[in-house]
Amino acid sequence: MQATIKVVMLKDDEGYPNGHTPVKYEKGKEYDLPESLALSFFQTKSADPAEAYKAAEAKGEVQNAPEGDETQPEATGEPKSAPKAKGGKK
Repeated sequence: MQATIKVVMLKDDEGYPNGHTPVKYEKGKEYDLPESLALSFFQTKSADPAEAYKAAEAKGEVQNAPEGDETQPEATGEPKSAPKAKGGKK
């Protein structure tokens, strides 16, 4: 039997837990996923380990998690301006 990891989805995503059939995973829900799929979702920031949320909730550190990734600014569709070089012209 393959090892599994409980995750909380940070955004909607699709994965292949058995390697063949696509499954849709919903933002905010907890899933018990095969280790390889969970690690893939961690790399793409689609999910976080569920245990981390449970520990933080027990300490009162998490409110309304996981609604979204507040660490990332929302996409506005506008390009970001590059920082100006020191000593360069304005």
